[in-house]
Amino acid sequence: GSGGGGGGGGIIRLLDPEVGRDNPAELKAQKLARGLQRGVLDRDLKPNSEERKKLQAILKLPPNKPLHAEERALLWRFRASLTADTRALTKFLQCVDWSDAAEAKQAAELMRQWAPISAADALELLSPDFRAEVVREHAVKALQVEVEVEERRQYLLQLVQALRYEAADGSRLASFLVARAAEDPALAIQLHWYLFCELDDPGFGQRARALHSSLLDALERRAGPVGLAVKNTIRKQVDLVKQLKAVIRELKSAKIKAARATERLREMISESGPCGELTALRVPLPLDPNIVLAGIVPKECAVFKSAMMPLKLSFRIEAAPFNWRAPPTPPAAEGGVGGPGLARGTAASPHPHHHQQQHHHILLPWQHHHSPVGGAAGGSSHHSAGAGSSSSGHHRHQHGPTADPLSLLPTRTGIVQAPAGAGGGSGSAAAAAVTSASSHHGQHPAAVAAALPPPPYGAPGPILDGYRCWLIYKKGDDLRQDHFILQMISLMDRMLKRENLDLRLTPYKVLPTSCDDGLLEFVPSVPLSAVLAEHRTIHRFLALTQADPTGPFGLRGEVVETFVRSCAGYCVMTYILGVGDRHLDNLMLTNDGRLFHIDFGYILGNDPKPFPPPMKLCKEMIEAMGGQGSEYYKQFRMFACEAYNILRKRADLILSLFHLMAGASIEAIRADPEKAILKLQDKFRLDFDDEAAVEWMQGLINESATALLPQLVETTHRWAQYWR
Repeated sequence: GSGGGGGGGGIIRLLDPEVGRDNPAELKAQKLARGLQRGVLDRDLKPNSEERKKLQAILKLPPNKPLHAEERALLWRFRASLTADTRALTKFLQCVDWSDAAEAKQAAELMRQWAPISAADALELLSPDFRAEVVREHAVKALQVEVEVEERRQYLLQLVQALRYEAADGSRLASFLVARAAEDPALAIQLHWYLFCELDDPGFGQRARALHSSLLDALERRAGPVGLAVKNTIRKQVDLVKQLKAVIRELKSAKIKAARATERLREMISESGPCGELTALRVPLPLDPNIVLAGIVPKECAVFKSAMMPLKLSFRIEAAPFNWRAPPTPPAAEGGVGGPGLARGTAASPHPHHHQQQHHHILLPWQHHHSPVGGAAGGSSHHSAGAGSSSSGHHRHQHGPTADPLSLLPTRTGIVQAPAGAGGGSGSAAAAAVTSASSHHGQHPAAVAAALPPPPYGAPGPILDGYRCWLIYKKGDDLRQDHFILQMISLMDRMLKRENLDLRLTPYKVLPTSCDDGLLEFVPSVPLSAVLAEHRTIHRFLALTQADPTGPFGLRGEVVETFVRSCAGYCVMTYILGVGDRHLDNLMLTNDGRLFHIDFGYILGNDPKPFPPPMKLCKEMIEAMGGQGSEYYKQFRMFACEAYNILRKRADLILSLFHLMAGASIEAIRADPEKAILKLQDKFRLDFDDEAAVEWMQGLINESATALLPQLVETTHRWAQYWR
């Protein structure tokens, strides 16, 4: 209100810190009342219509929203009549006092009689809000029944994070993950890498290490020849990453320009080079074990023009999927990795004295009969204190100061050394899956993309084109946040496709292989900044490969529709996830019209630029649809609204997956998990029905689009500036 200087009594605002909190006297009274009725479970007690309305409102509340005393009392009172309602269990369990033995016992008995719960509810029960072991075990049982193999892989990242909230290492959840991984090679490889990234986490590293040992043990003991093949694959994948790390270290230490760096890279990975064995490497791809890499193609590899010198790698691939039951080839006889040059540290290590350092490392089952050649695993890798890593002492575990976590698995001929200080800058995975703003060894990104055989039009996944697989290896960036956001985009894409809405998205794959390196899928594409600099409009760029004089804007109709759909999908998803720092260098375009985003360093509304517009829509995108009056723009709005309402219906699952990341090394969530979840929840407007949500979404689109037109309104000017 206005405190006046003019004698009139203005309103004075006082901050009451108790607002919204439960009254202690009321709590005491309810506790006593509950005590009187605790022993008596009245199965015939039914709510009247007023109480039923209140209960329905409680059940509609988003997950992780704390309940008030009155709501808890109501749920407790009618607990017996709620057991048939699958949605009510997570709410009921929130109102149990687990420190009261009698109450806890009755709640556990009721829980076992409850209607089966959904996967989303089971995931909610594994969040940090539910610590009671009996509840967490119930959640795991539900996951065993409810979740298909493919879905299990989809939620694995969150299930690994849920282990943080378990009381002990040998929890029911840990046993469940290891048992399922022993039956499913792809899941085992995924689980290995997710645990591998956490080995240096100060709070979770020890538990991750224990589970990693259990996984390797289960593969050896329980899974027979398939288990041994999986274990051998993990070893070879780790070796591959070590080789790539050593290559980047060698290139950085040589201090050469990008064009020369590409030449040097090709020399190193050529058949006669120190990493020549990569040309004969045969291993399932870490990003997708169904794809088998069959040797690197040196002449198609390059170094990106960037301080971190990311590598663009081209591999031949096999036509058939990997046969896990084939007899394993003895390591010495096959094209493994860890060739004589780099593995012994001769070519790659500019600091030979690092080999004398002593380190403790875990002996894994295949290490029993030999000690690694070339000294113990490399020097203490100094990670930047980026998201979630503390620069002091995060290597201290019960096993002594391990080096780079890759030292846990031996190479065939020895361990590649990581010289001290080989880490890199912090921040997110800029220039993620693509040529991005930086170009290859002096060439323009478009030229590079054009020089590669393009994937066939309409290919389901851009990762391979039938005979090649293109990857990026980055060292010096923590890719875990990008990985998580792309997992969410991929999940939302599946949700939409289940409702027959295909928005032609490009959720490229990312796999962090430690807290400061990882692999990304390379998608041939060009940043919008380069498209506009070279061709002035999006239409001219697409006309290079997709011209049709009879089609809209002189282009094939399907290409324009692909562009419109992908714009709608990414506008809605980046809005929900609060993706920030959007500019024309991290919006990419493929030659078949797919627009997609890369580089997710800012999420949940964080943005380095002031005044971010609510919807990430730039004027060039609207122009390519034919302007705001066009039929295609109407379609764009329709797709966006339809997608928004489909995703709102699955908000509970998305919120639960976010909540499970509360303890993960993702700064935007870890700093204040409660605030992060609330920001996300607000984006879904769960207080609206479908019709109101459509109006809301159209309003957001109009606001953001109008902001791009030349007007004198201050806010719109600021939003227009955002894209400069």
